[in-house]
Amino acid sequence: MNTLKIVSLAFASTLVLSSCNKKTQEETPETAAVLNETLALTAESDAGESLTDAAESIPSETYLYVTARTGLSLREYSNLQSEKLAIMPYGSRLQILEKEPNATMKVQHIKGGMDKVSFNRKTGYAFNGYLSRFFPPEDDMLAKAYAAELKKDFPKVTFKETVQGTASKPVNVETLVLPNASWHEAYFIAQQTFKIPREFVFPNPKGKVSDMVKGPKKETDTWFDALHISRDKVGFTELAYKYESAKSSRYVTITKVKEGIKIEQKLAYK
Repeated sequence: MNTLKIVSLAFASTLVLSSCNKKTQEETPETAAVLNETLALTAESDAGESLTDAAESIPSETYLYVTARTGLSLREYSNLQSEKLAIMPYGSRLQILEKEPNATMKVQHIKGGMDKVSFNRKTGYAFNGYLSRFFPPEDDMLAKAYAAELKKDFPKVTFKETVQGTASKPVNVETLVLPNASWHEAYFIAQQTFKIPREFVFPNPKGKVSDMVKGPKKETDTWFDALHISRDKVGFTELAYKYESAKSSRYVTITKVKEGIKIEQKLAYK
């Protein structure tokens, strides 16, 4: 009987310890930008969703840039629970020492793994879902100027401006195409260059065929904005930010095309 009690007690202790460890893992943030970060390891993927397909979007360049708006953690080991060695600011250029070819985790709907990197004379690991071969645009940088800078390193980047509509009601159209970009790379760039409010976080690729997220500001009779999300069985088919006011309307769409990911803004004055 005593032996049975001891075994039962040990089993219960193991369950409690396991529960605490799991809770700690789920509550550990990766970036300061995402306070409510969701970590999904391979064994905990959404409804059996495979994470390995994200490996196709992980670039192979020696240097990559931090796209997390308020910085990305440099960690001692290749997991999100290890000690933080530094916070690498938005736009930091990192040397990639060893790439993680498999998508072993997911943070805020972005799949990836932990790359071994060098930053400011420190060596550690960083979640590559927030790393991009495209340097992120600076604040208030126009799309045309950003595209011109990108073309120096990526000749296949294209940008064009056209005017549609009528003489009295023109519609200014700007189109930027990023070759071999992922959806989240394009979304972060569109958010910065075409002023999509930061409150609109990168949405889940899985979900309803059509979805809409309203902006944080109160809608009025003469003003509103929203993010419209279109999906199929594979993932996104279009992300569209729509802004309407009494004086103007603005539509920013992100779609996949043969050449890569296309970001297009249509600005119309009423």
